[in-house]
Amino acid sequence: MTELTTVFIHVVDERGTSVAEARVFVEHGTAAFPETAYVTGTDGKVALKLPAGRFEIGATDQDSRKRGRIPVDGGTGAPSSVTITLKDR
Repeated sequence: MTELTTVFIHVVDERGTSVAEARVFVEHGTAAFPETAYVTGTDGKVALKLPAGRFEIGATDQDSRKRGRIPVDGGTGAPSSVTITLKDR
């Protein structure tokens, strides 16, 4: 059985304010992951469960004018938290 890592993602704007309803997705990775977009809650947060591998997690605001990304390691077993800051493209 593959060990999954829960990654808690917080999406913020350049002022550090949480971005509700941001789209979060895996841009690419070293392991297979379904092409699915996740949506942050009103607190700007969402959780993903990732298999072992290295992933590039991306996020955009509702109208896709701002974008951010961050590398994440999956499959470590230990939960982790990351923040993605959205900036003008």
